[in-house]
Amino acid sequence: MSTTLLFEKGRVYPMSRPPIDDGALLVEDGKIVYVGPREHLGTVGGRGLRRIDLGPRALLPGLCDSHLHLMETAEWQDDLDLLGCECFDDVRNRLGARVRRVPAGRWIVGFGWEREKLFRHQPPTVTSLDQATSEHPVFLVSKDAHSVWLNSLGLRALHSLDRLPETCAIDRDERGETGLCFEAVLDLRHLLVPPRTAQAKKRLLGPCIRGLYSCGVTAVHSFGDLESACLLREHMLQGGDRIRTLWNFILDLDELEAQRPMLDEVLPGWFHRGNAKLFLDGTFGSWTAALSRPYVGREDHGLLNLSREELQHALRRLRSHGLESAIHAIGDRAFATALEALMAVGGGFDGHRIEHVQLVTPGILQRFDLRGLHLGMQPSHMWGDRELVRSHLPAELHDGAYILADLWNCGANICFGSDAPIEKPDPLKGILAAVHRRVGEDEAWNASQCLSLHQALEAHSTNPARLPRAPSAGELRVGLPADLVVLAVDPQEFGGSPDQEPGEGWPVDLTFLDGRCVYQR
Repeated sequence: MSTTLLFEKGRVYPMSRPPIDDGALLVEDGKIVYVGPREHLGTVGGRGLRRIDLGPRALLPGLCDSHLHLMETAEWQDDLDLLGCECFDDVRNRLGARVRRVPAGRWIVGFGWEREKLFRHQPPTVTSLDQATSEHPVFLVSKDAHSVWLNSLGLRALHSLDRLPETCAIDRDERGETGLCFEAVLDLRHLLVPPRTAQAKKRLLGPCIRGLYSCGVTAVHSFGDLESACLLREHMLQGGDRIRTLWNFILDLDELEAQRPMLDEVLPGWFHRGNAKLFLDGTFGSWTAALSRPYVGREDHGLLNLSREELQHALRRLRSHGLESAIHAIGDRAFATALEALMAVGGGFDGHRIEHVQLVTPGILQRFDLRGLHLGMQPSHMWGDRELVRSHLPAELHDGAYILADLWNCGANICFGSDAPIEKPDPLKGILAAVHRRVGEDEAWNASQCLSLHQALEAHSTNPARLPRAPSAGELRVGLPADLVVLAVDPQEFGGSPDQEPGEGWPVDLTFLDGRCVYQR
């Protein structure tokens, strides 16, 4: 006998209409059969009924992280954790602990160091890592995943490659190579580090997906290669933990002809094809985001990986195969180039998405009508990028950082994500950033760009569901799958204190997928 679920006596957020104060939601056979005021529901009873008294809690649709890298999040949780390292000694200490457990000659892969913290007082050097281990090649990825730091053995392996990825740049100073490489980090990892077996990767997916449930996330827009897509689909087909997935492919366009038929292999309702990723620039943290003006104290404007003409050519190739693009564009020059190329190839913005969009100058908003364009943004990155913008970007660009309200008012479809593993895939952190744009007593950063709480919730629910082929509904409506999240505190009552850390005061109590409880606190 199937379980009937009745959520009642609390606030219900359908998202497609205003919150219902004394609401009720009824689920039968995994589908929503009623949502509305409790007084209009009538009598519900019978065997198999489970009543959930919401009380001060709130019921929302399951949330969507509209930009993450699911396989990398799963894998990097098993790598050396470098998050929070404040100096070289922190890195060396963590490396030293890992070295004792790894046989000589094997790669040590780490993730999470930040340039602004590590290199404040002394520049990077190869010998800094050699002091921790000269017997293991070391591959340490920055938190923004656009830089990697290698020791001597790692550099030796790098130089043994027949050729480097086209966008990869090796950092040098007056003493020679520093051990840093910029861009194409995932490509370098695939070329240098022996991969985990398919079975080992699949074993990591379950804990990763269950971690998403604990954050109230029931749907994702993931970015990754074809192999990772196949592994996730197999994992779900074979009875593993499921999550509604729109997969955006990172492809080699020269192999598109051969790979195209495999991109449309779906798992109806669970796994669907998204867009094809194109990398146009880098990040603020690596000084590779493409700007309209040079970085402070430098002559360069960042890296533009493709010219407008090259991007147009790539877009036409994708269109000839029935594919839309997802363009990585962080700097204002990259965003403008992406818009110019999309307009030049014709067809408008229909189905295309631009990712990150962390800097937009007023002239861009005046030149382009952004209605119909999907923008994948990560407001949780504001906390780290604020100081990068203030320190490294010219003052005349500062007001263009994370202009959420202006982009929303232009009619773009804004979807929020975490870019995990860059940030923890916890929607609360991004919602707080979008609504308050400050931490504690700090003055709000570009306060005119704050969104309302309802808008921030829409960016994690209804807006991602508007993308073509998205398998999530993003709202509570009769006939839809019962993907639900019960928050311990009503968002309107909580309001999101700006000094609140994710997980404090707004924990997820319950998460349901297809009417089945997949997480309970």
